Amino acid sequence: MMVCGIAWAGVTCSELLRSKVTAHAGLTVLIRPQHTLPPVTLCAKVGRHPASLHLPFGFLESSFIDSIKFLFGQFLPLWLTYFEGALVPINSYDFLDGRLITVLGYLHFSEEGIFVTNHHTRIEDVLRTKPELAQFTCTPRTPQNPLLYITTPREELPL
Repeated sequence: MMVCGIAWAGVTCSELLRSKVTAHAGLTVLIRPQHTLPPVTLCAKVGRHPASLHLPFGFLESSFIDSIKFLFGQFLPLWLTYFEGALVPINSYDFLDGRLITVLGYLHFSEEGIFVTNHHTRIEDVLRTKPELAQFTCTPRTPQNPLLYITTPREELPL
């Protein structure tokens, strides 16, 4: 999350402002509509995956899916049009070694349900931006490819 200028899960401040997504301390995100409606707050459920052979520290997974379904499932269809195409986080992964991965997508509403389309992944490696922190990190950093351990909902299915 963005606290005192630190970007939340690989999303820079300028990207947040351009995308109408504003992060706050804690695990909440404000989604601004394309109209005069007030912004809405998404909350994340955070789970810790236990350590394993390939993930010696385990990892934290934050999911915004339940909050998206609950919140937008209560809205009137007219209101949903104002949030169509809003950039939202789906899942965020912290591998507890300086690497953060966030999966984002765009809201789409239809009679079949709520969809998040055009998924893209943002990766932040704190050691690339702050190499002095390497002295506090165990080496080698495992897994070498953390993208193998993330999951996303299928775009063609409603949440």
